[in-house]
Amino acid sequence: MRQIQIFFFLLIFVFNGYAQPAGSLDASFGTGGRVVSNFSSIAEEAKGVALQSDGKIVIAGFAQFAATGKDFLVARYLLDGNLDLTFANNGVWTMDLQLGSDDVAHSLIIDADGRIVVAGSSDDGINKNGAIIRLLSNGTLDTSFGNSGLVITDFVTGGQDEIKVIKQHLLTGKLIVGGQSATTSNLAVPIIARYSSEGVLDTTFNVSGILSATTTAGDLQRNMMVEDLEVAANGKISAAGWRKYISTSISSEFWACRILSNGTMDNTFSTDGALAYSEVGGSCYGYSLIVNANQEMIVSGTRSYLGSNDFRILVISSSGTIATTSSNYYLSTDVDIAYAMTTDVNGKYILSGSAGSSTSRSFGTLRLLAPGDLQADYSFDTDGRVMTAFNGNLMNECWDVVVQSDNKIVCVGYTGGDMALCRYLGDGIPQLDQFNLASPSNNSNNQNFATIDLTWTAAYGASVYEVEIASDINFTSIVSSGQVSTEAGTVTNLQPATAYWWRVRSGDGTNWGTFVGPWKFTTIGLNAFTLTTPVNNANNVAYSSVSFNWTDNVGATGYQMVLGTDAGFVNSPVTYNTTTSAKSVTNLLPSTAYFWKVRATNDGVNYGPWIGPWMFTTQDAPNGVDELNDLALQLYPNPASDWMTLKGESVKEGETIYIFDQKGQLLKSIVITQSSNQEISLVEMAAGIYWMKVGDVVMQFVKL
Repeated sequence: MRQIQIFFFLLIFVFNGYAQPAGSLDASFGTGGRVVSNFSSIAEEAKGVALQSDGKIVIAGFAQFAATGKDFLVARYLLDGNLDLTFANNGVWTMDLQLGSDDVAHSLIIDADGRIVVAGSSDDGINKNGAIIRLLSNGTLDTSFGNSGLVITDFVTGGQDEIKVIKQHLLTGKLIVGGQSATTSNLAVPIIARYSSEGVLDTTFNVSGILSATTTAGDLQRNMMVEDLEVAANGKISAAGWRKYISTSISSEFWACRILSNGTMDNTFSTDGALAYSEVGGSCYGYSLIVNANQEMIVSGTRSYLGSNDFRILVISSSGTIATTSSNYYLSTDVDIAYAMTTDVNGKYILSGSAGSSTSRSFGTLRLLAPGDLQADYSFDTDGRVMTAFNGNLMNECWDVVVQSDNKIVCVGYTGGDMALCRYLGDGIPQLDQFNLASPSNNSNNQNFATIDLTWTAAYGASVYEVEIASDINFTSIVSSGQVSTEAGTVTNLQPATAYWWRVRSGDGTNWGTFVGPWKFTTIGLNAFTLTTPVNNANNVAYSSVSFNWTDNVGATGYQMVLGTDAGFVNSPVTYNTTTSAKSVTNLLPSTAYFWKVRATNDGVNYGPWIGPWMFTTQDAPNGVDELNDLALQLYPNPASDWMTLKGESVKEGETIYIFDQKGQLLKSIVITQSSNQEISLVEMAAGIYWMKVGDVVMQFVKL
């Protein structure tokens, strides 16, 4: 088996219609990666999402009804995006927490016992309070939690209270929530509270279980919100959100704090436990938080400047100083807001939210390289960014994001008035069978047998391709095979005038797809050239030097030319070998008909058919007594036996005398050493008729 010879080519990587790179909607989820649910006659939204240990997707938010207004909503979906009909009421649970109240769930967790703990707010028409409920894994209210499954908390008397995030301390099971308590539409304090696992305020936390995380008198003149928090194993709480000034030119800024396990501010963090960051000429809102292994706080959100919002990240050191501020991340050209952030199984940051304009938005998701690198991950949808809309609705926004154990990314929010979910591939799914052969085209002819380039389109996820070439369509006689890492290769040393079939399969290092093909091509023969000059039947061709030419035979490595004085090439023809399609021959006989033919070879051993013969006739030689007398040349004796003499004024030292036989074959050449007279030995020559050429003069003589 001849080994395939491969030379690499730089090809543009083109995803075909079947390719599923990272960032593609997961076709195995819902309809083309999207799920839209309608649970009420007015509107519903998914505000938070969590995963059960079995991978089922649990979302929390609200559904709005004409009679009760907005109610807490919890729904559970199977891995394929269908509602889990074994959960609650055919997959969904709703509850009006207080009679006729507007109840909105913003966050949820799945505790160690598989129970679903949901937090948000409940407005009874007079006052809005923090609200927490707990469901059993089957979707029924856990009446052992709080007051028959429900906890309502007035954080600040007279304040409008809201919980935006709930987390659990894994060692103690205690529940920690964050949000705000507002006294007016412009004034609100940030709230952090801690509960026992059963929903009772933990009085070991700041005495009352509730902390207003303000650190300066100026904070009381701001609108502040805790949007997200993390709880360390030692009980310390890191929180992030935003604070908005009322009476200054700075609209809003990132805000973060760290709190000790006893509910007091951690003064080792930014001296007083809190840090705010603003940008000149812009407003910043922090919505999500990750605490990394270095205890840095990664805060994501948005920056608004000149009417445009962009995804933004702030990195705060463990001591409460600004470590890094990221550049802006554009998804659209107008409004981009990152409401949620998480990490994937490889530690890369996933930011999700809203992307578009004031009137038309899509789910927007960005993946960044990590750790320590805030650059967009171009392996995710080619530029690190993806936008998704649903059902042609103008308004689509994502409120939360979670990553499955298989690295798939689930985003939840709303589309129009309906709940919306979508799932992206975190890792590309190899499409090993989805590519096409490209060139040479199927059934093509006259291909170069010495070297031929094979190309095909890319199979997504492939790291290697196996190429096979056979002399039969069933590949029982494989003549060349090999593996390459690009979508092209060059095969050498095929046979001329031969039909070949080729096929390719792709692999990802573990699995192989099926072979694509076969396609057929036929190589060019060794007779694919023509004689050109001297043209057939040419006359008066200069006999002193003749240039023979023919066209190139594609793939040929050499040629053999035969020259003779008869069409059958019987009378002592002369053979010439050349690697080019040209050959020069000197010192032919005058007034002589010559015949020539050429054949090609691809290996110096095997040859194609002869092309020719063609014929040409050389010029007449100068002759006649007057012409010879004018040149003052004498050749005597003529006939001669062993010696003869060339005499005359034109006999000059250094010139060359050529002697040919009747077939035009050069027998000998003699350099003239004596001017005017030159003796010539004929001892070694047989009797016969010969030609002598001196300069442009040709004379005939006889050897006895």
